[in-house]
Amino acid sequence: MSKLNFLRLYFIRYIYYFYDFICAIASFPIAFYIRTDLEVFPLSTQEILTIILITSVIKILYFKVFNFDKMIWRYASVHEVSNIVKASVMSVLSYSMIMFLVNISIPRSVPLIDVIVLIFLLSIGRLASRILKDVSTNDRGVRTLIVGAGQSAEQLIREIKNRDIDYYICGMLDDDKFKINKVIHGITVLDKIENITEYAELLNIEKVIIAIPTASSTLMRSVRNSLKDHKDIEVITLPSISDIADGKVHIEQLRPVNVDDLLGRSPVKLDLQSIGSFINDKTVLITGAGGSIGSDLVKQVANRNPRRIILVDACEYFIYEIDMFLTENMPNVLFEPLIADVRDRNRIFRIFEQFKPDIVFHAAAYKHVPLMEVNPQEAIKTNVFGTRNVAEAAGEFSVEKFVLISTDKAVRPANVMGASKRMAEIEITKISEKYPNTKYGAVRFGNVLASNGSVIPRFIKQIKNGGPVTVTHKDITRFFMSIPEATQLIIQAGSMLKGGEVFVLDMGNPIRIYDLAVDLIELQGLKPNVDIEIKITGLRPAEKLYEELIFTEEETLETSHPRVRVVKCKKVQYKDIDYLKDIDSENININKFKRNIESIIEEETLL
Repeated sequence: MSKLNFLRLYFIRYIYYFYDFICAIASFPIAFYIRTDLEVFPLSTQEILTIILITSVIKILYFKVFNFDKMIWRYASVHEVSNIVKASVMSVLSYSMIMFLVNISIPRSVPLIDVIVLIFLLSIGRLASRILKDVSTNDRGVRTLIVGAGQSAEQLIREIKNRDIDYYICGMLDDDKFKINKVIHGITVLDKIENITEYAELLNIEKVIIAIPTASSTLMRSVRNSLKDHKDIEVITLPSISDIADGKVHIEQLRPVNVDDLLGRSPVKLDLQSIGSFINDKTVLITGAGGSIGSDLVKQVANRNPRRIILVDACEYFIYEIDMFLTENMPNVLFEPLIADVRDRNRIFRIFEQFKPDIVFHAAAYKHVPLMEVNPQEAIKTNVFGTRNVAEAAGEFSVEKFVLISTDKAVRPANVMGASKRMAEIEITKISEKYPNTKYGAVRFGNVLASNGSVIPRFIKQIKNGGPVTVTHKDITRFFMSIPEATQLIIQAGSMLKGGEVFVLDMGNPIRIYDLAVDLIELQGLKPNVDIEIKITGLRPAEKLYEELIFTEEETLETSHPRVRVVKCKKVQYKDIDYLKDIDSENININKFKRNIESIIEEETLL
């Protein structure tokens, strides 16, 4: 911190401390004067000074107990007034008891008057500071502090000034020591980012803008944590550099800091040339096109000049939603919205015959682990048979590439959903031998942030309802990535597909679900287990404590993209699963299905 700013900050802070100190000393003499002005009370000057000393020390001790030194005067509210009342009452009760014990006699009404005077003096100072803050803000706009002093910050400041937006920029913070005390468009770079709390208080800040598109999760967390006691300060940020389409910063791009920013995920850098040739002028069929992954795949593909997109989903509402999105936002993209169930073999084959797709992304699946434990037949029909239908149709009609969207739960599956997705991987391996002209592959990844049925929307709903936020185990971990991150890497993997690969996306480090709950609560300006309870409910049936992306015995190989690896799978003579052939049967042998999966995993492990 520069010496001048350091002195200004601490000068103001010690003025606040000095004011409280004066209040502690003055309230008793004022109360005593009010009471004894009406009649003479026999106390010597020395006794009065002794009483003032005792009462002042006790009051200052209670000021410390109730965190007066941490109160932000400009944001004084009911909570702060409540602490003032508590500290005043407790301090007066304490010194009254001491005086009684040491046999010092004062009029009984003096402590009562002292409480009223002390509360008034302490409150009036904070009220005056609050009024001054409101007046200064109304006169000059929203008091804003910018984190970052690079090109993006410069563009942002210029746009704010040119468009006369109602932000009053008080200063900038940056960790580059050579930028400190420099001036950009009349705004001074004050100090390093680590001192943001002090400047937020000193400058009456109401909004903080993180103007660093490449900001790491560590920086995001640091800013959030530094300001977590300042609930009135809104923290917003620019999107990642990959989301700034034209390379220029615009005020409309500012958004609140969200949980994605805190997960430590670096932006996806795509091989645009290979993806362009992969999608350009191709007919792309996407199953599960209305789901979380499927709908974003549609958007990503639509941005890459396809000839046509075939949208396939069993849910009418989902198809309607993606239909409306494309119609309103991408009117030049040719697409066909089709309501169809991947379990309906005849319907799927007719779709392939009519539209003759070049590329297939198979995202349709049941994925909710506890629900599939209760409805195992449905998981097998959709995830296994549905995959077989789409994959065989792809082969019959000479599709160039078929990409199965798989899951980390397919590795050492502990539940029906994971087992069905592992069987789906096996199915496309078998089918690829039958149709050598079609390149088949799978892409495995973990949980996707904010997808349908995922943990984050549930946590947000629980927080809005006042809690508790329910976590099954304090140490349970999962891999996470954002939806756009996942879909971009799926397309990248598809462009590299040569036939038979199982791709694994770089998911980063696994994240504790408990920590995720804490982040979401704090992002709402609340305190975990104070404002919102986090309740541990116990692991659900078939729920694993942690997930894997590969079997430990498998090896992964590098690809042309650093965030995509390919699993070097072992050659296994997969057992026949013809006992599942009757797709309409309600009597699928679940135990036999599980035993077959277990035996396949055992064979893969031993080889």
